[in-house]
Amino acid sequence: MGVCSDMLKVCSRCGIAKEASIDNFEIRTDASGQFRGQCKDCRTPLKVQQNKRLRWLNIDRYKEYATRQYGRNREIRVREVCVNQDRHRAIKHNAPGSYTKYEVFLIKELQNSVCYYCLADLGPGWSTDHRIPFCRGGSNHPSNLVVSCLSCNVKKARLTEAEFFSKTM
Repeated sequence: MGVCSDMLKVCSRCGIAKEASIDNFEIRTDASGQFRGQCKDCRTPLKVQQNKRLRWLNIDRYKEYATRQYGRNREIRVREVCVNQDRHRAIKHNAPGSYTKYEVFLIKELQNSVCYYCLADLGPGWSTDHRIPFCRGGSNHPSNLVVSCLSCNVKKARLTEAEFFSKTM
């Protein structure tokens, strides 16, 4: 069992001598970089069978884990997507500055989880808003950010902070 010559390797499962190449044997994932003992012909059906068995044995455990993990981090993932979208918009408008999802949560905490414009409590549907919009030369820096409820953010649209307050008052 092992290498017959410089060019041949014997499969540890079927015992057939084959050319020692990546066409016939997989390379180990550890640091050694050597070929695995089983040839691809023997290993592939075994891997398929193991994966099917493991998937169905652990499906309930996986669903429970996924629900627990993604439910807990949902708000963080949503903010991360929003940050990335704003980053792309800022690049498009050549706006300086950038921020992270953690800075958004800090701003929300500093505002005591109330809307910057209408002072209503922020529910699950809140958003970040730029005081001076990108289209008006605003930056993507945290000092230009506030958190607001979705309705105020939509009403404000491309207005500056001062224009929005004068329009609503």
